[in-house]
Amino acid sequence: MAQEQERVPSEKPEKSTAPRMNAKEIPSDLIAGTKDVLGQEAYLAPAKDNGEYKGKVLYSDETYVIQALATKNGRHNNAVIHRREDLDIQGDKLKDRNDIKGRNIQVYYKEGAEKGKLYPWSPEKEAALKEARIAERERLQKTGADKVISSAEKYAEANFKNPKQREAFLKGMAEVAKDAFPQKAAPEQRQKTVPAQTREKSQQSGMER
Repeated sequence: MAQEQERVPSEKPEKSTAPRMNAKEIPSDLIAGTKDVLGQEAYLAPAKDNGEYKGKVLYSDETYVIQALATKNGRHNNAVIHRREDLDIQGDKLKDRNDIKGRNIQVYYKEGAEKGKLYPWSPEKEAALKEARIAERERLQKTGADKVISSAEKYAEANFKNPKQREAFLKGMAEVAKDAFPQKAAPEQRQKTVPAQTREKSQQSGMER
């Protein structure tokens, strides 16, 4: 009887993070212009495969788009350069495809895709949605549904780069969590319901109190 071959668990291939252009190809005048706006310590780097970038467009022409990178404190310390031919502009708000300078955008390069998706991005809206999710999670902690929401957020962050799809998914999961983990009634509410149920049973049996 032939021995079964030992199964070796397959490892997931690492995602590519290769630059989409050579840093040496970046025109020196664009590097200088970026430093003039963001400071002399600012760094201008090429966009990478599987990269996701959020921030305001500093410069745009027929060949390049330079985007300041937003940080947690709201400041823009560095920037990324995209080749215009690598961008697929999305969203009704960007009807004029040549008018993106000064706009807040989000760019995501999906693995294997020829072009990156460019969407309008609102830091204010993203912050408001984040605060709303935190408040909802705190409310759901009382029911045990917070673990479901936390897992859903991690899944959405990894699999939905389209902001609208991500928010729609999280909204749907929040509704599922509410149904799966109904909020328990407060002790006072439970006490009030007992006499009502007792009276109903008494009336059905013909007994009076």
